[in-house]
Amino acid sequence: MSEEGGPDPRTDGERTVRGRPAAPGTGIGTLFSLDAPTVDFAASDETMPPERIREVLVGAIRDTGEALAALSLSLDPQAAEILEFQTAFLADPGLIEEIDTVLGTADDRPLAVWSRVMEAQIRPFEEEEDEYFRARAADLRDMERSVADRLAAVRTERPTIPHGSILCGDDLSPSTFLSLDRDRLEGIALARGSATSHVAMLARSRGIPMVVALAEPPDPGARAIVDGSGGNLVIHPSISTLAAFERRVEAAGVSDEILFAPAILPSGERVGIHINVDDPSAVSEREWRACDGVGLMRSEFLFSSDGSPPDEESQYSAYRSILEHLDGRPAIIRTLDVGGDKPVAALDQPAESNPFLGLRGIRLCLARPSVFSLQLRALMRAAVHGDLRIMLPMICVQAEIDRTRRLCDELLTQLTDSGRKARRPPIG
Repeated sequence: MSEEGGPDPRTDGERTVRGRPAAPGTGIGTLFSLDAPTVDFAASDETMPPERIREVLVGAIRDTGEALAALSLSLDPQAAEILEFQTAFLADPGLIEEIDTVLGTADDRPLAVWSRVMEAQIRPFEEEEDEYFRARAADLRDMERSVADRLAAVRTERPTIPHGSILCGDDLSPSTFLSLDRDRLEGIALARGSATSHVAMLARSRGIPMVVALAEPPDPGARAIVDGSGGNLVIHPSISTLAAFERRVEAAGVSDEILFAPAILPSGERVGIHINVDDPSAVSEREWRACDGVGLMRSEFLFSSDGSPPDEESQYSAYRSILEHLDGRPAIIRTLDVGGDKPVAALDQPAESNPFLGLRGIRLCLARPSVFSLQLRALMRAAVHGDLRIMLPMICVQAEIDRTRRLCDELLTQLTDSGRKARRPPIG
C-alpha cells in the first residue's frame, strides 16, 4: 500500500475494466463522480387542481426551454444543434396535449403528471433494438430531469470538477457535459452510455477520450487511464503501464504538430489535404481544423431510413454547420446520389435490372424535383456562410448540368424574392 492508503503503483494493483470505445484518445487522471444527487421529488410535489397543475407545468417547460436556448447561443454549431433538439421538443404543442390527456386522472401533483408524460415518451426509445434510438432516450431523460428540477425548485449550479479529472458514473447528459470546464477534463468513463449518444459525439469533436458500457462501475478517487481507442479503463495503473500510456500521449502531441503543419513537397509546392465526409458527426474537431477543406461530402446521411426525406431547414442547418467548421475553407457537397443499387426508403424507388444505367444520381434527382429543389434551396442558403461548391453525381450529358443550373436560377429568384439570403455556388 502507498502512504495515501491506495494501491502502490509499483505493485500489481492495477486492473483493466473492459468497455466500448466512444471517443478515441488517451486520458490519464483521477476518477471523479458526477452522478446527480438523489432528490426527494415527492416531498416537494404538492397536490393541486388540474388547471393549476397545467399552469405550473407549462411555466416550468417554458422556463427550461428558454434556459436551453440561452445556453445554445454561447456554444459551437454542433453543440447548439443538439440543444435545439431539446428546445424543439419542449416547444412542441403536442407535449402540452399529452399533459392535458394525463390531467384529471389519479395523479393530482405536477411532478407525478410530468413523470407519467415523459415515461410514455421515453419507454419506446429504451425498448428499441437500434442503439441510436436507445441513445435518444438519454436526451429525453435529460429534459425530464431539467423540468423536474424546476418544479421541485432544485438549484442547479455548474458542476465544479478538479483539474485532471476523468468523469465517471452511470451516464452523462448533454446539458451537464456542456456546462463543464473542459480544460479540467482528461476523459470520460461511464457504466452505461452509448457510442452513438450526443455526449459521445461532443466528446469526439472536442478530442476527449471516452469509454462506455463498462463491465463494472469505476471507483471514484482512483488514478486511472481512459483508453478511448481500445474501449478500456485501467484503474490503479502500474508505473510501467503509466509510462507506456504517457509515451502514447506524447506521441499524439507530436502527431498533432505534423497534423496541423502544411503539406509541402520537396519542390516547395504546397499540397492541399481535403477530407471525404460520409457523416459530419464522425469528424473530430482536430480533423476539421487540420484539413484544407472537404473534397467530397456525401449528403446521403441526411436521408434517414424512416420513410421521410429531410426538410429544407434541417438540410440548411447541416450544410451551414459544415461551412462554419471549415471557417472559409472550401467544401464540395455532392447532391443526393441514390437509386438503383443505392435505395433509400424516403424515395420509394422501383427495382432495376441495371441500376447504373437507370434512375440513379442526377437522373433520379431531376425526376423528383420536389426533393431535389429542397436540397438545392438549402445548399444555396448555406452558401452565404462559406466557400460551398456543388457536385452533381452520375452525370452523363451536358444537358443534365444545364437543367440543374436553370433550376437553381429559378429557386434563387424565389429565395431572394422572399427575403432569404442565398447565392448560387459553382455547380458541376
